[in-house]
Amino acid sequence: SIDVSDIRASGNITFTKNSSVYNNSNRILLTGGLTSSGDANIAIGSHNTLSSLVGESNNIENIATGTDVLQQAVNAQYNICIGKGAMYNMGKNSSETYDDVRYNIAIGGGALKGAGTHPQAEGNIAIGYGSMINATSADDSTLTAEFNVCVGYTAGTHLKGENNVYIGKATGFGGAGSNLGDNNVGVGSSALGTIQGGDDNV
Repeated sequence: SIDVSDIRASGNITFTKNSSVYNNSNRILLTGGLTSSGDANIAIGSHNTLSSLVGESNNIENIATGTDVLQQAVNAQYNICIGKGAMYNMGKNSSETYDDVRYNIAIGGGALKGAGTHPQAEGNIAIGYGSMINATSADDSTLTAEFNVCVGYTAGTHLKGENNVYIGKATGFGGAGSNLGDNNVGVGSSALGTIQGGDDNV
């Protein structure tokens, strides 16, 4: 290792196999190459965020910004997470059996945080504080929280379903552990706020 105060480059800086760069406070991470640990991730935040992404070989090509983002990440791939605790629990207790934590965009404190024993999510967009914060799979194993769009404060809070669109404060909020509805569209503050398991509602 080399301790320097400044590095200035007019050309390229290349990260090769098993390489990474941290700042002195362990708050910035870039990884590159085909590695035995997390590959091609970009993280800015707390040490927990950094160590989680690097410590698991299947965590690849994620962008994580904020404290405790993707902290429990296992098999997290191609996610964008911005905000304290965004996707915090997604991938918790995962293995090759529970590996669908990918293609998500979570922006806002606690967005797509995840709940349950094996929280998983795929292809979701959650924007707003607490949007999809308790999202999980229907039976804690089979992936169901997928391809949803939730925009607004606490939109889709307890969502377990798929192919839903909720736009507005507390839209599609649901009850704890019970929002299994699919193919629903709710627009406006608290629209479909008490939904439990209905499908195809507008």
